Amino acid sequence: AVVSTQSTGDRVREVLEKHSKFVSYPILLEGTQVNTVEPVWVRRSSDVTEEEHSELYQSLSGRKDNPLYSMQFSVDSPVSIKCVLYVPQYMPQIDLTNMANFGISLYSRKVMVQPRNPKLLPEWLMFLQGVVDSEDVPLNLSREILQESVIVSKIKSVITGKMLAFLNRQSKRDPEKYLTFFREFGRFIRIGIITTESQTEREDLGRLLRFESSKEEPGVLISLEQYLERTPEDQKQIFYLSAPSREIALASPYYESLSDQGSEVLLTFNKEDDIAL
Repeated sequence: AVVSTQSTGDRVREVLEKHSKFVSYPILLEGTQVNTVEPVWVRRSSDVTEEEHSELYQSLSGRKDNPLYSMQFSVDSPVSIKCVLYVPQYMPQIDLTNMANFGISLYSRKVMVQPRNPKLLPEWLMFLQGVVDSEDVPLNLSREILQESVIVSKIKSVITGKMLAFLNRQSKRDPEKYLTFFREFGRFIRIGIITTESQTEREDLGRLLRFESSKEEPGVLISLEQYLERTPEDQKQIFYLSAPSREIALASPYYESLSDQGSEVLLTFNKEDDIAL
């Protein structure tokens, strides 16, 4: 078959943009540069604008909204990585039966190794978009070996810890913005508590939970930390009541008994909250 110069050039451009868009030297195709020499994640976070973060997020996600949160970091131990992660404004459509449909992009020395690797994230962070670049990842590893790689496991551990710390900081720095996040992605926090095998991670995730309270107006959410700060010193339990709605919960005889004692009761409206608590 005869392949036209135009179609060959288009195919070459597609391959270059997919795998070598961010290599360290300019790549010219028919006189036009097709790569970005300095990708966002290798630059100092203070030098990256919100517009640049939005552009990369939209390129990775295929969406037109801007990220709710952007997080950029680099570490040298236990594995050398440079990473940028984005939390969407709203929950994307996620097929829980097909893990290959989510994950962040894996690069090695600014060369893409995999466009999506679900093993780089715990299940509760499946909504993230982003890039992780590690010099410790060999370029010649097969996809199957990468999935079970110790390096990938270490990267996952670092990302999980960094994101937990980041969300905890954001919840204190801007509580209203964090509540926007929690109302959209709170289900994933609960999934993390239920599925993680790490007690430390479970406790960190617990700090990110928010609940309605019998002593707050409808729709107002509080943390477990706020609840515990308000409990009497002699109270050793967390009182919570699960019901389909706030109205049904407050009409319950169980609530009436606790209310008569002056106790604050957390109100939960889904089974995942019950398991998480």
